[in-house]
Amino acid sequence: MGRRGRSTGRVGARGPRAGAALLVAGLLLSACSSTGAPSTSATSAPSTTSAAPATSATTRLGTTSTTTGAPSVTAATTTTDPGPPAAPGDVALAEAATLHEQDFGSPWSRYDGGGVLARDPASCSYQPGGPEAALRTGAARRGVTMRFGTTSSYAGAFAYVFADEAAAKAWLTVIASPAWAACEARAYQRFQDSHNRGFVVRLATRTAPGLGAAGFESYASYAVGDAAGHVVAYTNLGYYRLGRVVIRLGIDIGTMSSAQGKQLVQDATSALTAAYARVRAHTP
Repeated sequence: MGRRGRSTGRVGARGPRAGAALLVAGLLLSACSSTGAPSTSATSAPSTTSAAPATSATTRLGTTSTTTGAPSVTAATTTTDPGPPAAPGDVALAEAATLHEQDFGSPWSRYDGGGVLARDPASCSYQPGGPEAALRTGAARRGVTMRFGTTSSYAGAFAYVFADEAAAKAWLTVIASPAWAACEARAYQRFQDSHNRGFVVRLATRTAPGLGAAGFESYASYAVGDAAGHVVAYTNLGYYRLGRVVIRLGIDIGTMSSAQGKQLVQDATSALTAAYARVRAHTP
C-alpha cells in the first residue's frame, strides 16, 4: 500500500506549534508559528530552464514514480498486495490529511488526481513486519498533484494513518535513516538513467529550519544537475506528524522567478495548514 502506516491514539488535536520547514529548490519554508500555521521565507530558484524532476521508475509506498517529464510528487496507484481494508474512519482521515485542489488558488491547476497508495516491498521505507507493511488498504493515500502555472514546479502530499503513534514514530525513524536517503537517491538516479537524460541526482540536504520540533519530523532535498554541474531541478520531501498521522509534503521545482518562488512557498504553506485543520476536525 503506497506509503502507509498504522497508529492508535489521537491525531494531534492542536497540530504543530512550530514545525513546517521545507527547503524548496532554494525556496525556504521555515518554522510554523505558535498557532500551527506555517510561516515562510524565500530565496532563489534554480538558474537554468531545463528542469527535470528526480523521480524513480516505479510507484511505491516509499518511493514515488512517474512517467518521463512528470513530477515526482505524482504516483501511480497500482498494488501487488492490497491487503485487508482499513477502517472507514482511517480512510477518511487519510483523505483529509492530503492536499486538496481547493487548497490552491491561481495560478495553480490540477495536474493529476489522487488515490490509494500501493504497498511495495521494494520501497525504500518498507521493512518486513514493519509499520509500512502493517498498513491496511486505504490508510495511505496521495492527494491531487498541483502544477504552478506553466512552470515545471509541482506540489502534492501523501498521507499515512498508522495504527498508533508508536508505529508512526517507528516509520519516521526509517525515513530519517541515511540508508533510506541513499536508497531514494539511487532510485531517482535510475529513473534519470532510464530516460538517457544525462542528469546526476544527489542528496542536497537533510536539514531545514525547525526540523525536529512540533511535528516536523524529517526532510530530504534531492538536486538534479546537468553535465556541467548546474542544478536544474529539486525534489523536496518534508514529513510532518500529527499523532498517528504522517503527511509527506512533496514539492518538485524547476526555474521560477523570485516572485513566483515566494508565492509557491506561501501557497504550499496555506495548503499544508488546510490539511492540518482537516486532520484536527477528524480527531475524536
